[in-house]
Amino acid sequence: MIKRRLNKGFTVVELLIVIICVAILATLVSLSYGNVQIQSRDIKIRDAANKFSDAIKLMHLRQNSFLLGGRVSSGPASSTTGCPSGTNGFQAPAITGVQCTIGDAAVAMGYVPAALFTDLPPNTEHGGTGK
Repeated sequence: MIKRRLNKGFTVVELLIVIICVAILATLVSLSYGNVQIQSRDIKIRDAANKFSDAIKLMHLRQNSFLLGGRVSSGPASSTTGCPSGTNGFQAPAITGVQCTIGDAAVAMGYVPAALFTDLPPNTEHGGTGK
């Protein structure tokens, strides 16, 4: 009588197939995770822009005009009048001579939370590097 030895374990081909399947699944998961992060960032930025837009509209309705600010603004925002001076409520603090933006006025007057602008993720698609 011939005794046959039973082989226990997997063949090399079976192991390669499993490794390839796991690699494909890992690739798909990592790609979808990256897209979810991008969508999350875009939704957060869009939501902040909508809140800021609503705040500007509400300020306009309550003040019966657009608040001053932006270029040639002469001082910090006040909780009653917004910016003390400026032209057309410009929102660009990086421009030389801007001391009070319409965003500063919206925060000072309580229309938007102070962290609305600082908590935004950087816009890396258009050259942004940080907050």
